[in-house]
Amino acid sequence: MKKRVYKTTDVKKVNVDRLQKKVEGHTIVFSVDVAKTDFVACIMTSSKEVLVTLKWKHLSENLLLLELILRNLRWHSLEVVMEPSGTYGESLRAQFLGHGIDVYRVSPKRSHDASEVYDDVRGL
Repeated sequence: MKKRVYKTTDVKKVNVDRLQKKVEGHTIVFSVDVAKTDFVACIMTSSKEVLVTLKWKHLSENLLLLELILRNLRWHSLEVVMEPSGTYGESLRAQFLGHGIDVYRVSPKRSHDASEVYDDVRGL
């Protein structure tokens, strides 16, 4: 069975104006897939419509990501969701908390089970 590939946009290449039109006035969920260096995240509406899937290099591009999310986009409210994957995501989590943004942790099992959405293959 062939897996579906999802499209990611590099954080340095995001069309901020187009994304701003989509998020303005909405409650936005920023869902982060934590890794050692290659982070991926979805910006979606509270009704689960994915607006963009971003990728960036952890640590070296975190400030670009934070500038995009916290300074360039005018959302009504923001919720951040992350996997509790060791310490890799802690610096990003601390940045959001420092800006008064709540960060929620999602069970790795739940995110693993959700992978079926992309590849149509049941998790083991």
